[in-house]
Amino acid sequence: MFFGVSFFITLALAFYYSWTALYLESDAKVKPENVGPIMTIGQWMEIIFLLLLPWFLDQLGMKWVLIIGMAAWGLRYAIFASRAPFPVLLIGVALHGICYDFFFAAGFIHVNNTAPKDIANSGQALFAVLTYGLGMWLGTEASGC
Repeated sequence: MFFGVSFFITLALAFYYSWTALYLESDAKVKPENVGPIMTIGQWMEIIFLLLLPWFLDQLGMKWVLIIGMAAWGLRYAIFASRAPFPVLLIGVALHGICYDFFFAAGFIHVNNTAPKDIANSGQALFAVLTYGLGMWLGTEASGC
């Protein structure tokens, strides 16, 4: 179940990677020279939430961290699909930290913790292939890029 959800989240992630900069420039009217700095907000949030991930795992547990991560993906895509005002779009960009860390980073930990020790490495490899490999490739193809 976890691998299947991960695969489908990554399909949508490829659209985000392919089209967000253009969306910010064309629909949100962000100047081209400001798109990169705005997109780095998501990367900064990723750093912050990666540092906080152990605390969240301790306080909420893996199940809730993964659920929050999946919900953050849905919220992020809803924000962009709604053509929200620019300040709300910034929240969508900033959600990258929770989306990525609470699902992918926590996902690698989850696979490591749940797979039998003799196949944990293979489980993580499968997770990576389904998400960063197959999911990202199919998503990119579907996005038209």
